[in-house]
Parts: sequence; structure tokens; C-alpha cells
Amino acid sequence: MKIFPNPGTAESVYNISFIGFEREKVELIIQNVEGKECYSETIDIVDYNQINTLTFNQKLVSGTYFVRIISAHKSDVVRLMIK
Repeated sequence: MKIFPNPGTAESVYNISFIGFEREKVELIIQNVEGKECYSETIDIVDYNQINTLTFNQKLVSGTYFVRIISAHKSDVVRLMIK
């Protein structure tokens, strides 16, 4: 999984590529450094190179977050910086 831009801002449009996840339902969870869930969404992956677009509409304040993707078979975590 990759997320870009990183770092970004609360107004940024983020692209998430789901490399390694193919044809499965995944849970996208964003947590702050204290472990509090700030955002979640269920996504259907239909292609190995799938890229989804996310906007947070200023729901995330400046800081460090962890973007987690969890499926029935694997999981991945990427750190996201919001300026």
C-alpha cells in the first residue's frame, strides 16, 4: 500500500494504491498516534493496481497518523503526516 501526497494537508486529495491486495474487501482505518480511530471505510478491491481517492474535508488536524488496511488474509500500515 502507498499513500500520496505524504506529507499532505487537511485539504489535500489523497491517493491510496492497494498494491498486494487483489479482489477482496478491505477495511481502511486511520488512527492518530494515541490509537484513536479518526476515519474508517470499507473498500472493495477489484484490481491489483487499484488507486482510490480520499478527502478528509479538514477532519484530520496537523499531526502523524497511521493508515491501516486490513483484509481477511493480510494487513498493512503506512504512516501519514498532515501539515
